[in-house]
Amino acid sequence: MKSISSKIATVICLLLIVAVTSGCGPKGPSIAEQNNTNILRARAAYGVFLVGHGMQGPKSKEELMEYLKTSETARVKLAKMDVSPESMDEIFISDRDGEPFKIRYGVKGMADHAVIFESVGVDGKRYVAYNKPIELDKAAYDKAWQGKAKVEDGMGEMMKDN
Repeated sequence: MKSISSKIATVICLLLIVAVTSGCGPKGPSIAEQNNTNILRARAAYGVFLVGHGMQGPKSKEELMEYLKTSETARVKLAKMDVSPESMDEIFISDRDGEPFKIRYGVKGMADHAVIFESVGVDGKRYVAYNKPIELDKAAYDKAWQGKAKVEDGMGEMMKDN
């Protein structure tokens, strides 16, 4: 018969083998890698504001920027996206058209609301940031800007992952 200490040693060895061989699986993309365009960073920054304000959106750009630049919580979250207070203004400029984004202020919640909008876009289409940015034609863009459109299948083309 095995002694109790021998059984404990066997169990510990088995647990160590399982722990070492199972690992934690492949590491997913970092927060910065997930927010690799300005429209994604701007939408995430708007979300940081929402979380810090009971899911009520800012009333103005000044209120949004003041919070993002001065709140320690916001600064920590934005740092994970490689955004510093000094580079904050840059994330509100479209990578594609070089123009400042239009932002819908005062939005309550974020589930399927569009909050960040390209101003000009490319080839008559502009990205609008729902959960993931969608490229819309003028009619769909106008409805989204007015808050009359929720994200739907077939509404526009999703932004491709880089």
